[in-house]
Amino acid sequence: MGALADDPSMDGAALGRVICDAYYEGCQEAGTSDDATLSLTDLSRLESLMNAYERFGAEALAAACEGESLITGTSRLAHKESDRAETLREEYAARFDKDTLQNGMMGVANLLRIVAPLYLMCSPRDVAISYQVKCPFTQKPTLILYDNCPGGVGLAEKAYRMRDILLTHARMIARDCPCEHGCPSCVGPVGEVGENGKATALALIDLLLQKEEG
Repeated sequence: MGALADDPSMDGAALGRVICDAYYEGCQEAGTSDDATLSLTDLSRLESLMNAYERFGAEALAAACEGESLITGTSRLAHKESDRAETLREEYAARFDKDTLQNGMMGVANLLRIVAPLYLMCSPRDVAISYQVKCPFTQKPTLILYDNCPGGVGLAEKAYRMRDILLTHARMIARDCPCEHGCPSCVGPVGEVGENGKATALALIDLLLQKEEG
């Protein structure tokens, strides 16, 4: 950042060149220049990339639990110790078709990604939330919140103890948002959650809070 301090008028392209040159020079000094790689990230696509990454993680976890192996045992242990799952009763899930339920669960997950870091006082990158219409662990529609760092630091457990607060705040954000069907500020864009995503997410949150009261 010294270059930017020396020349505050520097544009993004010039600053990028300085950063890349400094990185490569450091690789040369360390003798790793032949292995150095640089790539560009389109930040406008970052949300879609993270969603795809989380879906991949959920699918990999489910696949790992299908057979007995070291990965299976590790996955189950991680689920038991570091993750906290919120399930939906079968009679509640039966009220929705599979696509509608999936869209609503995605909306709830997106809302929790917004509110969880506020109460956990952490970076949004420190926690992750995945959703599965039929989780291999619970055999039910399930939302799983887990620590994003290896081994976990207790964020998932803390969030689980605050479930009602998080769900209530998530519902408030969705209700107060002026969008009709969904947007990035609440349940996610309509292109991801569908036209029924916002309404279904709100219905699911009501059911989850009703479950606790019941």
